[in-house]
Amino acid sequence: MLFNKAWHEWSAPMVWGTLMPGGDPHRNPPTKAFARYSHLTRVLILQPAIPDLSDYSTLYFLNLQRLTLTLSAESVKSMCTLIYRHTYLKELDLTLPYTGLGRLPLDPSPLWKAICSLPNLETLHLHNIEVRCFSFELLELRRLRHLTLHYWNSDTIGEQILFLSRCPSLEVLDWYPTQVYGEFRHYEERERLNATDAENFVWMVERRTWPKLEGLIIRGYSLNLSDEHIARILVALPRVTNFGMRNSAFGELSFQRLRAHFLTLKELDLYNCLKATEEMLLEIVSSCSRLSRICQTDLFDIISQYGSQNDSW
Repeated sequence: MLFNKAWHEWSAPMVWGTLMPGGDPHRNPPTKAFARYSHLTRVLILQPAIPDLSDYSTLYFLNLQRLTLTLSAESVKSMCTLIYRHTYLKELDLTLPYTGLGRLPLDPSPLWKAICSLPNLETLHLHNIEVRCFSFELLELRRLRHLTLHYWNSDTIGEQILFLSRCPSLEVLDWYPTQVYGEFRHYEERERLNATDAENFVWMVERRTWPKLEGLIIRGYSLNLSDEHIARILVALPRVTNFGMRNSAFGELSFQRLRAHFLTLKELDLYNCLKATEEMLLEIVSSCSRLSRICQTDLFDIISQYGSQNDSW
């Protein structure tokens, strides 16, 4: 019995430290067990497969640090209640699955009010959660350090940039901007809008809107940063540890400015950057001693593609 008690005390934190209830209620722990061991839970992951998410909105986890929610229009109210109950959260991950039907099927304002109620929030991952419906004057996430902002078809880039300006303490920004043009349907209007958004974002970086920023990952095509834009960003950032510009115009100007960060660079994503030459990538791999193994492998994969193209000629 003493052995069993010692084993239980050792194993309970591992069993209850991360909870991810499944869609079959018969395989999930009973409510009494949740209440008994809730003080051990640090991470809670709730998926839409759970029959009734509202059952979990009544739970209280004394030491919860991270909450991951996949939302639906029906579950938003109960999940906001869950967020309000855990104001000491440090990490929040919210996903709304994209339906392909244009505008998202819910009003995100209650979510944003709940997010703003978290004074200790340091990490926020948003996947297809709109910001356009919330008053920016009321939104300020001053302690937020790490932000992931991924879109399929939602706010305009201008609205996304305005939201980013309300997060002055960012250290890492992982951004997948997707432009919604609305009335801007003609090619010339889209090009003008893209150029304005790109210039505004670069200007904000140069104005030190995010003075602690050292990780910047921008994915997709919509922001349309030029080689000069990327070079200006690299000049404005005092320290760079994580830099990603896949599908961008990263070229000679950007590469020259990246050299100043070779000693601190740990992660670099230049996938599908057609202006990045084999010579540039080889110098990066040989000069950036702190690059992660995965990053080195990815860069070598890109270099090998140059070799394959040469062989085909």
